[in-house]
Amino acid sequence: MAYVPLIEAIPVIDDYVRASGWVLVQFDRVFENGQEGTNMSYKSQYNFGGRVPSTFVNSQLASRLMFLEDVRIKFDKSLSIDGSNRDAFITKMKQRQEYSVDENKMIIAGLLRLTEFDKLQNKKEVEAASPLATSEIAQKKGERIAYGKASTIVRASPQQIIAYQWDFMARHSQTAETIKKQVVEELNVHNKLVYMVKVIPNPFQNRDLVMRLLWKKMDDTNNNKNYVFVITPETLLGILGEPE
Repeated sequence: MAYVPLIEAIPVIDDYVRASGWVLVQFDRVFENGQEGTNMSYKSQYNFGGRVPSTFVNSQLASRLMFLEDVRIKFDKSLSIDGSNRDAFITKMKQRQEYSVDENKMIIAGLLRLTEFDKLQNKKEVEAASPLATSEIAQKKGERIAYGKASTIVRASPQQIIAYQWDFMARHSQTAETIKKQVVEELNVHNKLVYMVKVIPNPFQNRDLVMRLLWKKMDDTNNNKNYVFVITPETLLGILGEPE
């Protein structure tokens, strides 16, 4: 699709300076993660006419190029794509899961941390970002690292919440503050290793994290379907090889 100036189509008005512009838009059909889409390229050149500072011209051109972003937002299907991925994962969660000795140890260790926090004597409640949530912090004597616990009611099933957390590469979670996200390995439906970098403002250095994600359906109590989701720090050694 092309836009071209028609200089003679409308007479020039004395009170105005006639500007002109050329635009070429190309469309290529693509398929990404099973979804149909279009790779759109937008090329343009503008002549504002008269004497105009280059800084002003450059600023206007940049805003014109945002046309692509407006179109992308208009037809964005990130929520539906992420939702489809979560629905597919929930179906997999219904399958019988076999857990190794190490996986069960990780689950037990996660539950133990929660129990130990509840036993701390110096817990104090802090203001939460939402009035619907409660937040507590505590610190063990002699340790610099603090512990935190937050609680709230989520209007969703445990499976829906776990599927939301499990979708590490979800489109909605791609932000400027979290970069270089990748799934390093996915051992099975309930165990995977992930990596990401958190962007920290100056003068501090960015932090990268290697995390093991693990979930398990526990024994039902009082007809409640109880689940546990654990995130533990890991190492990439032995998986990506020794650093050079």
